[in-house]
Amino acid sequence: MRGDKRSAQLDPAAATAAVNGRRKFIVQDWFAAYPTLADAFTAHANLLLRGAPYEAAVKQYAADGNLVALIRGIAQHYATDPHYAEQLEEIALSKEVTAIMERLRKVVIA
Repeated sequence: MRGDKRSAQLDPAAATAAVNGRRKFIVQDWFAAYPTLADAFTAHANLLLRGAPYEAAVKQYAADGNLVALIRGIAQHYATDPHYAEQLEEIALSKEVTAIMERLRKVVIA
């Protein structure tokens, strides 16, 4: 599993970027290696919940529960795709995800 650069166990990785089907450049960087997928997801969640760039958006969400504002607040620092927030909002606000969240609320409250 690969993740952020703060883990003690680092792994080199290279990625090729393509534009119009033609290779333009190679990016090589060091990424954290996680023993399990769960560890990688936990580290990612901690980054988003505790990372300095996302702090204001997370605090605002804790105060008002506005999911769209949270997504937009995180996306402006997290994503390079200008449409990332819109795409994530569409998924988060879909009927399927809303139904799952409602079931989870009932379990947590019970």
